[in-house]
Formats: sequence, structure tokens, C-alpha cells
Amino acid sequence: MKNRSIRNMFILIITGLVVFGFAPSVSAANLITNPGFESNFWDDDSWQVEANNWDNVAINHHENDVEFGSYHFNYFIEAAAAGTREITVAQSLASLPSGTYELSVASSGGTIEAGTAGNVSLFIGEQAYDAVPTKGWGEWETLSYQVTIEEELTNVAVGATITTEPGGWGYLDQFSLTPVTTEDENTGTIEPVEADIHVDRIEDLPEDFINGVDISSVIALEESGVAFFDEDGNPRDIFELFSERGINYVRVKIWNDPYDANGNGYGGGNNDVEKAIEIGKRATAAGMKLLVNFHYSDFWADPAKQMTPKAWEGFSLAEKETALYDFTTATLTELRNEGIAIGMVQVGNETNNGVAGETGWDNMNRLFNAGTKAVRDFDPSILIALHFTNPEKGLFPHYAQSLAEAQVDYDIFATSYYSFWHGTPEDLTAILQDIAVNYDKDVLMVETSYAYTDEDGDGHENTIKGTENNPPYPYSIQGQADALHDAISSIVNVGERGIGVFYWEPAWLPVGPPDAFDNNQMLWERDGSGWASSYAAGYDPDDAGVWYGGSAVDNQALFDFNGRALPTLNIFEYVKTGTVAPLNVTDIQIAAVEAFYGEAPVLPSTVTYHFNDGSTEIVAVDFPNADVTDLAVGEHTIEGITSEGDTVTVTLTILRPNLLTDPSFEAWGEGWAIDFNNEEGQGGFNEAAGDSRTGTRHFNYWSETAIDLQVSQTLTDLEPGVYHLSMYNQGGDHSDASLALFAESATGYRAETSVNGWANWQYTEIPNIHVTNGELTIGAHIEANPGAWGSLDDFYLYRVGDLPEDPTDEDTTEDETPPTDENEPNPDDEPESDEESEVISSIDQFETTDTGLSVTTNKDSVTLTEAVTNALTNETVTIIKEQVVVTLPTSAIKGKGTVHLTVTPVSVTTAQNLKSNVYQFSLTNAEGSLSFDEAIDVTFRLNADVTDWDNLVIHYLAEDGELLETLLPEAVDQEAGTVTVALSHFSLYAVSELAQTDAPTDADSSNDSDEQANQDEPSADSNEEETTNDAKPTNDDSTQVENDETDEESATTGESLPDTASSTYNFILIGLLLITLAFISFFGHRRYKKQ
Repeated sequence: MKNRSIRNMFILIITGLVVFGFAPSVSAANLITNPGFESNFWDDDSWQVEANNWDNVAINHHENDVEFGSYHFNYFIEAAAAGTREITVAQSLASLPSGTYELSVASSGGTIEAGTAGNVSLFIGEQAYDAVPTKGWGEWETLSYQVTIEEELTNVAVGATITTEPGGWGYLDQFSLTPVTTEDENTGTIEPVEADIHVDRIEDLPEDFINGVDISSVIALEESGVAFFDEDGNPRDIFELFSERGINYVRVKIWNDPYDANGNGYGGGNNDVEKAIEIGKRATAAGMKLLVNFHYSDFWADPAKQMTPKAWEGFSLAEKETALYDFTTATLTELRNEGIAIGMVQVGNETNNGVAGETGWDNMNRLFNAGTKAVRDFDPSILIALHFTNPEKGLFPHYAQSLAEAQVDYDIFATSYYSFWHGTPEDLTAILQDIAVNYDKDVLMVETSYAYTDEDGDGHENTIKGTENNPPYPYSIQGQADALHDAISSIVNVGERGIGVFYWEPAWLPVGPPDAFDNNQMLWERDGSGWASSYAAGYDPDDAGVWYGGSAVDNQALFDFNGRALPTLNIFEYVKTGTVAPLNVTDIQIAAVEAFYGEAPVLPSTVTYHFNDGSTEIVAVDFPNADVTDLAVGEHTIEGITSEGDTVTVTLTILRPNLLTDPSFEAWGEGWAIDFNNEEGQGGFNEAAGDSRTGTRHFNYWSETAIDLQVSQTLTDLEPGVYHLSMYNQGGDHSDASLALFAESATGYRAETSVNGWANWQYTEIPNIHVTNGELTIGAHIEANPGAWGSLDDFYLYRVGDLPEDPTDEDTTEDETPPTDENEPNPDDEPESDEESEVISSIDQFETTDTGLSVTTNKDSVTLTEAVTNALTNETVTIIKEQVVVTLPTSAIKGKGTVHLTVTPVSVTTAQNLKSNVYQFSLTNAEGSLSFDEAIDVTFRLNADVTDWDNLVIHYLAEDGELLETLLPEAVDQEAGTVTVALSHFSLYAVSELAQTDAPTDADSSNDSDEQANQDEPSADSNEEETTNDAKPTNDDSTQVENDETDEESATTGESLPDTASSTYNFILIGLLLITLAFISFFGHRRYKKQ
């Protein structure tokens, strides 16, 4: 690795030329696995080694006298050997496309004079090259050949043959097989250009390929003060800058009327016809054509919503046809009159499920025909595109067939393609080739983008947040370049019908930094430079009305947050020639390790270095300080160091055995059954890493019709006992849905779940599943509205322990399992569904106060997503309910992932003289209950008359109502009727008024100052006194206990805990009261005054 930055700098032209004495630098991807022998080839089978006679032959994975990296291939023939030895070291490539390649290896060894030389002959397939003898110890030479493959080869062997006499020895290192740039008969030799990023040249790229950008938001951004600069920091007109970088098309969306009745813009660029004219004139002046994108809506149109323009409300279908035709014609006329070069018109945007408020293909096709006819009548030379998305769902042939049957007149079948949602580039190519061949249409990628960072630039949550599982490319500039290169390749590989690619909103930058959020919000509202303004709520209340704000794609731009061009702005030029870039490590990949409890984990022996040229190298890693014995169930982080000196960490997870077959669907659902209750084909096993939580496969569902299906697995011969089941799911567009995890044995179990957007995986579990007969069926049942989508992954079933002696007792705990980390998820810690939980997924959902952020809710649970907790700085988060307020310090939740705060009212029959509801508080994340060093303030609203405000205290209760500890309040507000306490531990709490004789006296306080100082914290022993009661409540249990001092409307609700008071207890209490009265009459009242 030391010399990789200077490897293959020169491209060799003459086939068969042998070059000695230098190691050239290569920017193309190395097709050889383990090229530097950094991993032990005996262990990983990366190389196959054979000998004509193994007697007296030693082959080693050697670390002495290394010139490159840390290891190399060593051979030695003992002097006692009889005769010449021939050794072959090779590996097989599944396929090798036609083209020109450079094959090389570094060699060193004995000398001819001493009779110890190794004679090395490289080969590829049937082609073998002359043997070259080694020149002596330390005399490294690189043998390099250029070979032309006329036709694609499959299962082709590549490697070296070594012949040597007894006593011979040597080393091999740095094998390389890389594509090289070839001479083009028409244009001559195409040399790669120097650049900061590595980009492979795309062969057969048409000269008239459309290199497009959609910069619909640019006018609004400039009005908000956003400026653009080239790579050197010089201010530039963005249209001229794009044109210089090879862009030949600009796409602009048009909304009919993106303003409310008072003229306030809906945001997202406020893209009406006037804005389109301004953008079109600037694009034309810079030498670029315009793609006019009609949404036929007043705001965003996509598969989830296709809303009718306000002016067309109440129109019949025929009236909409006329209005759509007239609007299209009038708009194009205005654009043409301004001298704008219109090259293409898009009739509708992402019209999978509708257009202009109409659904159903009969109605949609009539509107498509109206729009396309308007374009043809206006100018037959203008290209017409229809636009769809979600190619991975396999519905494009259905769309194309419907259009063909309706004889819709169009030229281009256009698609959106976002690699983190829409499958692999190879799959996209195949899908579009089918459209091109079978329906005689050009195909176009009209939207794509990718993130160059996972940071947020403006305080408004981004689409790509950095929390996604298995992103298809790293979130880096090189990762963005790779994503764009592959997107362009996917269209070029369609053939001559693949005509171009548009990058979506490469300039939608922050109008200000995240810490200037209030000012940003003002600009988004004033100029429409965010994705939506609050004024859009009247037209789009369910989406824009809730999530309005800034740019959700500022980290996917081709400029940094300050407006300076990134290297990827040149991508459309770079793919024409390829680039030569300094070789850099982009990522060090180390495999996570899982082991079942009781088994010895095996830590990785190698890591994979990823370079910006797409090549990889396997490097040794060691964990010198790792102790992996007797680890508890849970996740552990182990630190190691590579042979190159880089520190890495491996995640080691200790698991209970998973009893399910193919729990993550990596074997395409082996052992699973799918039952379609409504319509076949509404779900299935799918491959897409971006939609998988782990691995590359998952269970996927989506349909144009109402969804009703279940996926299940049945287990037999289970050991009777208690089991635990869980799964993860993600999805969106659920407006009327029921999703549930279920388990069925002698008893049925069901846990509802929900969705919260793409890549926001929801964890659902069912604890305490009792299996008595050895049989258990588990799975998920999905009922959802048409257009709902989602995926399931990582089902997990494990045995908790034996059944309780009384099989009706549901209070089985998991104490019989192997030891676990303290933070392992607790089944009681998470809300059951979003219907029961207030989900906060954006900072924008909070009200901003002088002290921090706040939200008011009537739900018992509030979920703060990982994006929210990560976005916090130093502000507090206050959750306001009608009868209780919880203020969370940032330290309690920041960086803790998705956090659930649950505040549940309960009824406790034994607690005395309560002045507030009794609440069960919990704060959890995916790992379990959260501890907090900084106290959390809780404010109770009193609901009963108070005799003496100085005698109010907070009771920390066990679940049976037993008093565990009495806490003093932090503040008492008699006017507001509230009491505030600082809690360092969550459990059951309520406000109570002490009887006068029960109040601590001044003498009591002074006698034990330590106790006084610590009253705000529960004692360590108190944790051990908590009990669990999972028994199902009887009718009596659920009845509210009457309290004459409690206002009936404010009475606490929920499940009552058992009343453990007895007659004996009552007599004792009466006796104590009488004694107390005697003391009062003798000594008088002593009043506790709050200090």
C-alpha cells in the first residue's frame, strides 16, 4: 500500500510490452481480489495454489521483507527437492467484458547466477506471457502486460506460474488487472483528466446525451440571498456555470397557482408561469434548452398526492380536459413569446396514481391525451415526456401498456431514480430496456440525486439523514460521484433509446445556518425558498401544513452549504473522459460480528480498505486488548488497529439463538408463507439494500388496491416455555392502516405497530409468549390503504425461559435468560403504535420558547425521532399534558437515538391524601430504559383542595401503592395550582399533602442534614423494592376509586392496582391517630415550613 499512489500512472499501448523496474499508478478499479495478499489466502480462498509436486515445497503468507503493505506471497523450494517445481497461483473471475486491460504483478526473489531464481509467467485465460526470472533479494520488478479481450470471457483464470529449481525462492505482491482507456477510431486517444474525484469513463456515451439539471428553486434562493461560486471561490452566475460544466438542459416545474388568497406563496420556489419564464430566459441565454414540467396542480404532485388546482375545483372530467389543454397551450405560448428555447414538455409529474386530481387509468389517460395534444398542436418538434417513479415495484410495463391502449401520443417514458429507494442501476437498465424495446419509446432519468454529506445545513430535517441502513454509496463527495456515474451508466446501457439524465435540485442550498433557524424560517416564508411555507396549509394541510420548512436536500446539492461548487459539478464532463485522481482511502469496512451467548466470538482478521478509484484492498487487523470472554447479551464495541496503523472498531453483538428460519429474508423467504386476503401480488420478498434494515433483502408490500395480507412462519417441536418475538418495519403513505406483529399458540398475541417514513425503522415486540404444546405461528398482518408501502425485516424469536408453575400467571420475567446489558430493550418501555404516541420527527413541530422547545399533547406517549434528538443543541424539550408537564434536558436525550417518553395515569388505591393524579413515567430508547445524570423537572397540576400548601410533598410509589420515598418539591405555585419536583429516576409519582403530624419538623431536618440533602433522589435500595404486576385487571381493578376530595372531572384513569389494605391496618391507623391527637393536645402544633 505504500506505493499505491504511484501505481499505473502510464497507460501501456503496445500489447505484450514488458516493463521492468517501476510500479505505475492506476486510477481504474482493480478486478483482482486480495491483490496484495494482505489477507491469508489459505483461510479465505482468495487465491488457489497448486504445484506439480508438493514435496519440499513451502508456500507462505509472509510478513518478512515486505515492500508493499504488510504481507506478500512467498515460495521456497528446498535444496533436497528432486527436479523442477512448477507452482501456479490463480483466481477465477466470473466474467471479463471485452476491452483492453493491464495485467501486472510485482516480483522479487533469487538469482540466475546462484541457481535460485524464480521464473514468473503471468497468464489470463488462454494467454500466457514469457517467464521473467527474479533478480535477487530486494530487487523488486513489476511485470506488466496489456491484453485485449475481443469477446466477453466467463470463469476466466488470472494469475502466475512460477518455475524454479531446488533452492529457488521468491515473492509475489501487488497483482493488478485493470481496464485501460483505448483509442477511439473517430476521436483519437481519449486521455483521462486530472481531478479531485475518481470517475471512470463511460463508453458509448452519445454526443447528444441530455445532461440536465432541475433548478426550479433558484430564483427564490437568490431572493433569499443565496450566492453561487466556482471551485476557486469566484462568484458566478449559476446558469453560466452549469453551461460551462456540460449541462445542456434545464428543467423547471410549473404550478398553476402556488399562492393563497392573500398572495402568499406556498414555497418550494413559488414556481408559477412567471418564475418559469425567468428561469427559461436565463437558461436560453446560457445556451441550454428548457424542459417544461407541468404538475397540473397548485403545489407538489407525486405518487402520494395529485391535487386539483384551485381554479379547477368542481370541474367535470371533460371540463378538466379543456382546462388542461388551454393551460398548456397558453403557458407554452408565453414562454415562446419570450424567446425561450423549449426542447421538451413533461405532461404531469410522477403520475403513478393520478394527475390533476383524477385517479384511475381511464380518467388519467384522457388528461394525458389532452396535455400531449396541446403540445403537438403547439409545436410538433417539441419532445413529450410522461413521468413515473418507483421503478423497483415492477409496474412500468403496466403503465406503458395502459398508455399504449389509450393511444397516448408521447415520445419519452421518464423516470425518477433515487438509488437509496429505487433498486440497483442494473435493475433499472433492464426495466427501461423493456419499455424501450416493447413500447418503442425513448427513456429518460428525469430526477436523481445523492448526498455528499449526512450533515444538515439549515436546521430543517433532510431526506437523507445519515441514519439509514445500508446506504448504496458512502455519504461523501466521492460517494456522490459514484452514484451519479452509475445513474448515467444505467441510462447509457439501455442503448440508443437512453437519452439523458437530470440532476434534481443541485443548488437547493441553505438560506442560513442551522443556528439561525428563526431567520431561515422568515426567509422561507417570505421568498418561498424552503420546500413549503405555512401558507400552503390551506391547500395541502396534511403534508405542507405539518412539515413546512426549509430545504430537505441541501446535503444532496452539487455545491457546499456556502455555495461553492463541489468536484461533482463536473460529473457530466468527467464521464466522457474518465479522471485520474490522487488515490485516497474513502472507507475502512469491517464486518460486524454476532455470536450466540456461550459461544466464543471470532473477531475479524482483516478489514477492507475502499479507495476513491473503486478498488479495494484487504488489510490485516488485530485486537490486542480485546477480551471477549463472558460477554453479556447485547452490543459491544471492540477497538482494533490495522497493519497500516489505522484504528477501527468492530461491533460485537451477543445474541440469544434466533429460532426462526431465514429471519431477515436473505434466503428469499425460506420457511415463510404469504397469505393474500384481498389480491395476489401485494407483497413479496424483495432485494434492495436501501429498503433493508440489514443485508440486502426484506419483505416488501405495495399495491394500487387496498392491502390485506400476512406473512407468517410456523414452528413445531418447540420446547414448552416462554418466548419473545420482535421485528422491524418501515414505510409510508399509510392513511388508513393496521399493521401488527402476531404470535399464535394456545393463546393469541398481537402488537400493533406503525410507520414513520423511509428508513425510520420501528421496533415492535411481543414478550411473554406462552408455548405449551410445542407449536407457534408468528408473523405480521398488514391491512392498508391503496398506495401504502413498507418493508419488514429482522424477525427475532428466542426462548426466554420455562413456563411459570401457574400457567395462568402472565408475570413471567426474563430473569432465566443469559445475563444482559442493563440497556437491553424492555418490552414495557415502548409505545405500541403511533396512534397512541405523539411522533415528533422534526424540530419544526415544536413551539420555541425562551427556555427551549415545547409541544402540547393529549397522548400518553411522545416519540422523539433520532433526527430530532440529534438536532438538539442545548435547549430543553418540554412535553405539556393537561395535568402534568415534563421538561427534558438535552443531556438526557441527545444522541440517544429515537426516544420514547411515556406518562401514563394510574389509579392507586392505597396512596393517601393525594392532590394530583398518580403517573407512571418512563424514558426509553431502542436499548431500553434511559438513565439521566441531570435531573428532569416534572410539574404536577393539582386536582384536589389543599389544606396547607407548605405540607405538599411528592410520593415515590411502588406499583402496589406502597410509599417508597417522600421528596420535597422544587417549587410550589399556589396561584397556578402546580407543584414541580426534580426527578433523577422515573417510576410512579404523585403529589400528596402530609397530615400536620406527619410533616417533617425543623428538628427532624437539622438532625440529619445528609438525608435532607438527598431527598430529591430515590435511594439505591428503593429500586429493589419495585414490583411488577402484569396480571389482567378485573372489573374491580379498573374501577376508579372514589375520593371525596378529588374533583370528579379530574379523577385519575387507567388500571387500578390491587387494594392491599386490611381491617387490621385500619385499626392500627385509628389507634395511631388517637395517640397523635393526644400528643397534639399536649405539645401543640408544630408546623413544617418549606425551606
